[in-house]
Amino acid sequence: MTMRQQTGFTLIELMVSVVIGLLVVLSIGIVFTQSSDNYRQDERVSGVQDNLRFAMAQLTADLEMTGFWTELHDPTDIDTSDASLSITTDCGSAAGWAWTLTEPLEALDNPTAAEANAAFNCIDSGEVVPGQDIIAIKRVVGATTAAASLDEGTTYLETNGTEGQLFRSLSASTTPATPLAGTVTNWAYHPTIYFIRDYHATDGDGIPTLCRKYLLGGASPAFSTECIAPGIERMQFEYGVDSNANGAADRYYTADTVPDIDDVVSIRIMLLARSERPHAAYTNAKTYRLSNAGDFTPNDNFYRRTAMSVVQLRNTARLRFVN
Repeated sequence: MTMRQQTGFTLIELMVSVVIGLLVVLSIGIVFTQSSDNYRQDERVSGVQDNLRFAMAQLTADLEMTGFWTELHDPTDIDTSDASLSITTDCGSAAGWAWTLTEPLEALDNPTAAEANAAFNCIDSGEVVPGQDIIAIKRVVGATTAAASLDEGTTYLETNGTEGQLFRSLSASTTPATPLAGTVTNWAYHPTIYFIRDYHATDGDGIPTLCRKYLLGGASPAFSTECIAPGIERMQFEYGVDSNANGAADRYYTADTVPDIDDVVSIRIMLLARSERPHAAYTNAKTYRLSNAGDFTPNDNFYRRTAMSVVQLRNTARLRFVN
């Protein structure tokens, strides 16, 4: 009887196969880890860029409308004595700040928390990030509201083209106590104050956020908080002054050095945004410099991006030219 010889892997062949298998698994693991890291990086950077674009768009749209009073070029033509005007929580250093239309643009240069609260008392000193610029804008929105569609508690500018008055709609379709003569239009009043808050949704969450105080209507009008872009970490403004009355900025100043804010014809916006979540595999050792806020080297695990834009203040420049 013939015995058939059995064959199989030798020990060396088995060891070589195991090593090759381990190398393949290791390669797959490395590719997976790198892909995961790239995905997390792309996700965080994309979020930073989205928040940065949205913040810049909101600031640009609001600043472009600074001092917009419809056909009225001069805010002294607007009466603010209507009995309906009232406010539960004002936001300036003096009573009646909300109705002071002759100062459509106000700014603070890198204030402390106490200075921010002293200038705009609706901003709590415990929520604001110190050392970042604050800017206040007063204007009306760019569209009229039909008399039959007035929102209860909202403040409007009623104008007939030559004069105007602020009033608060006490109920739907309520007009001022003494309506203006002729054909009138109504425009919602929109004062806002932009600042950086040290949290987004919950106090202590550690996510710096671009927020604004705005005039909320209703039965008890007051300045309320709206946070619009998480991750906005630093905000600086520089103010372009027209010194020779040609309509163009000749030099840019910070808020504490601008000779006369009424001569500002453009504003340079500078923002620094960071990712909402850190990435342990990344260390940010870059140094950032925005205007006069000083150098900032984070040495942490957050991705960051910067953006700058220049906004023309056509309404205030036009008022300056008329005067």
